[in-house]
Amino acid sequence: MTNNREQQEFMTMDDVATRYRISKSTLYMMVSKRELPSLKIGRRVLFRKADLDAYVQSKLRTNTK
Repeated sequence: MTNNREQQEFMTMDDVATRYRISKSTLYMMVSKRELPSLKIGRRVLFRKADLDAYVQSKLRTNTK
């Protein structure tokens, strides 16, 4: 039996593209350059939500004056 929490921890390529409004080809490029941590199982590429959140936080620009 799969834990519902474990199921929600990972996002598919489609989920990520929709959530962040970027193309799947951009995601594939980021994965191939190892910019985004991912898990490949067979043909599926999965992303952990925590890794995506950390990536977004690292890319946020701060106003430094």
